[in-house]
Amino acid sequence: MEKFSRSTQMRQTCQGAEVVFHMAAPDSSINNYELHHSVNVNGTKNVIDACVDLKVKRLIYTSSPSVVFDGVHGIINGDESLPYPAKCCTYFLWSHIDLNLQVMMNC
Repeated sequence: MEKFSRSTQMRQTCQGAEVVFHMAAPDSSINNYELHHSVNVNGTKNVIDACVDLKVKRLIYTSSPSVVFDGVHGIINGDESLPYPAKCCTYFLWSHIDLNLQVMMNC
């Protein structure tokens, strides 16, 4: 995962790719702001920047159902139209909401 927080290495990794699958994330049970921000937020920015700069045709990003789970209501037939919860209870959740917004705004 350290690779995803380094833009030069990300560009080298994506060089020549037509499709990039972005599925990296630290263990959600580790509630550490620096870790989740570095990998999920900065790392995703590096992935997006590399894909744009290198003209990668497709970026396929997988997130987590946690970004729309409010801790009370179950998720049934959930999709991207579900709202984010009003409160973020973990750094994992906060960072995933941030990176989801990055992906939607840039791709």
